[in-house]
Amino acid sequence: MITIAILCVVVSAALCIRAHYADHRTQFCIFKPLTTVLVIGIAAVSGHGQRADYWYLIVVGLLLCLAGDVFLMLPGDKFVHGLLSFLGAHILFAVAFFSVTRAVTPWLLLSVSGVAATLYAVLYPGLAKMRIPVLVYVLAISVMAWRAWESWLYLPVAGTLMAASGTVLFMVSDSTLAFDRFRGQFQGAQAVILSTYFASILLLALSTGS
Repeated sequence: MITIAILCVVVSAALCIRAHYADHRTQFCIFKPLTTVLVIGIAAVSGHGQRADYWYLIVVGLLLCLAGDVFLMLPGDKFVHGLLSFLGAHILFAVAFFSVTRAVTPWLLLSVSGVAATLYAVLYPGLAKMRIPVLVYVLAISVMAWRAWESWLYLPVAGTLMAASGTVLFMVSDSTLAFDRFRGQFQGAQAVILSTYFASILLLALSTGS
């Protein structure tokens, strides 16, 4: 059943990306949230009855991702609303990883901090009034990734590896989105943004099952 659901996610994600580049707005607005809904369904089924606290936090975080998807598709500039929705998701994901372990590995913390600082420094010239919101967002997603990898170091199993890999893909997706919005658009941006985003939330959903 999970395998079929994953295949449905892959097909829906592919149709979403195709709809964007074919400029089929209606199809895009159907398949983007549909893909996220399918991912939430996978998390709800695969993780139910496992670690209740971790499962609950991941599912609610994914629901916030769905809200972010919808905000980013609405008419007008709802970027800040989408940003806040995904910010809430990253905070919940980080709390989920804190529930696995509260260990602190200095070299890992410094590495993630270096990546975050570099990303913000590159984005900074084009941020204007968004400098503080984007800084908060970069900090949140960095903490999420740090805690996910701390979880894997503490408990090196398939579930924590999937979650940690998912956070890296989430950072790639959000970084590409930020570059495309604040430093200049490029043709392949949406393919990277959407493919890494869908892969990241799918891995986070699957991590609830182990």
